[in-house]
Amino acid sequence: MISILKLFKSSKNKTNLCRNIIKTYSTESTETNHIAGHSLETNPESSPIKKLDSKILKTLGRKPIELPKLEEEFAKKIETITSLDFSQDALTWIHIKNNGKILDWNFVHFDKELMYHADFNIAFEYLNKLYEEKIPKESNAYIFEEKRYKARETKMFQYILKLQRGEIMLQSLLKSKILNQVDKKIFKMNSGKVAKKFNILVGNERVRASNLMQYMIKPKADFHLDFDKFILGDSDRFYDFFSRANDQKEPLAINYLQASCFLNLIRDFDTEFTEY
Repeated sequence: MISILKLFKSSKNKTNLCRNIIKTYSTESTETNHIAGHSLETNPESSPIKKLDSKILKTLGRKPIELPKLEEEFAKKIETITSLDFSQDALTWIHIKNNGKILDWNFVHFDKELMYHADFNIAFEYLNKLYEEKIPKESNAYIFEEKRYKARETKMFQYILKLQRGEIMLQSLLKSKILNQVDKKIFKMNSGKVAKKFNILVGNERVRASNLMQYMIKPKADFHLDFDKFILGDSDRFYDFFSRANDQKEPLAINYLQASCFLNLIRDFDTEFTEY
């Protein structure tokens, strides 16, 4: 990561910048894939799913998180935030106001021939087009999940490198767009910390974020008080949209949880994220 930040300082052209980042990253990727502690599974579906029950629901949002402080001056100026997720098939995001109102919650499927094209310039221009057409430009804070990977088999390396290449391209592109704009910053949130906050990791099992979303966006009466602090919106329109999202439900739900957690953390200044 330090080497990537150095490239930002030394590169003036965004295309050259991203090309240098990918080149630098590729030379380090073989070593990185073997680092112990990269514990988030590349395929979350490989983890057993625990049924969401009332015991889990009643503990949501009650676990404390200890993190570095966010600059209070910047936090007070945040009007909207955008949480993004880059997956193999699609880019998902949620754009919300600091009062929790959802402005945009959506996804776009990739043209994989362009997104994963061997020619970096083609892939970059495609991603840049998606950014210009889809991603909210008004946000003060852009949030990415701080992902960690562990490849159990050699055949997974190529899959991981594809994802990491895309993630780095997107983050680098966004970084170049907001460069020198003091009212805009990029943050990474530790997925394990967010999961802990919402109690969606139970031992080696996990609760689907998408299952939890069904309760959060339209909470049942029995759990309304437990969820009240973390609800972003209670709109039939967004509930129906989420219900029809099919294969993108999980990343959309993760965006929702990250955004909700971010908002509540900056309100209390007990933040659990790092500036990128």
